[in-house]
Amino acid sequence: MIQRGYKYIRCVDHPHATTRGYVLEHRLIMEEYLGRYLTPEEVVHHKNGDRLDNNIENLQLLTGKGAHRKLHEADKQYYLDDFRDYILKRYNSGVGAHVIAREVNSHKSCVLKWLKKNNIKRRPPKKRVDCAEGYKWCNVCKQTLMIENFYPNKNTYDGLRNRCIDCAKMEARMGAR
Repeated sequence: MIQRGYKYIRCVDHPHATTRGYVLEHRLIMEEYLGRYLTPEEVVHHKNGDRLDNNIENLQLLTGKGAHRKLHEADKQYYLDDFRDYILKRYNSGVGAHVIAREVNSHKSCVLKWLKKNNIKRRPPKKRVDCAEGYKWCNVCKQTLMIENFYPNKNTYDGLRNRCIDCAKMEARMGAR
């Protein structure tokens, strides 16, 4: 039986079998190679990424899911290096990391870690022509207000939220985000 890309073998007597009596084939092969049962904390990794290639040369035993996750994150970081120019162009044009991740077949957290690792920060958009120094545009009430009327936000290019304090309070009362 193949499920989610992995091959399962019917083995009713196995201590870690599913309720229907199936065990992942790659775990059985690793257990046979080691001569013991694997613990639930041990993870068998496919080196070449092919979940159906269960040759012992392709399998690697890892202790803990954290080690397995780190191994895959490292692979994804190198994978993103191949798309460097594309990611920079899209990110600096204002496209979000989640959209870029979908476009390069990755995950938002991997794209964000890659950007941080490469010390890449989004270029600030051009300032609005209608905002004089010391003023900012509120995206909710569509007014130009003094910057004192905005909450701080360290994640934005100017260090301020994109809605004024009054609009933020009103949204909070209404239960909106």
